[in-house]
Amino acid sequence: MNTYTMKTIQRLIKTFGNTIEVLLDGQLQETGRAFIQPLRYKNKIYLDGYYLPPGYCDGGHFLYIGPPDIHFVRPYENLVIRCEELSESYTVKRAETYKFAGRPVYVWAVLTPCTADLEESAQSRQEGAV
Repeated sequence: MNTYTMKTIQRLIKTFGNTIEVLLDGQLQETGRAFIQPLRYKNKIYLDGYYLPPGYCDGGHFLYIGPPDIHFVRPYENLVIRCEELSESYTVKRAETYKFAGRPVYVWAVLTPCTADLEESAQSRQEGAV
């Protein structure tokens, strides 16, 4: 992978990704663009270490691919990724930066739909700050 390829990947994310907002404790931290799509792996051993029967897909996990300049702060419990275009909010289960030759190319993450309680809590904190 060369610099041109790395920049092409980042340009594709910025051009074709969905608009997202990253909220931490209900406060808007960053905005940007990213791809969010359902994870369709059948065994999900990569996530929590439990096995699902072959052919079973629960639809409760999503793959996030975004630019390396959007940072996810640990712990993830108070972090909400909101995507108005998909009419959905998500929490981060796991995230890592993919690097090539020590340079960040993109961030991938496993997301789950945000619970109503967490989303309402984040939204009320954001409205209270305005």
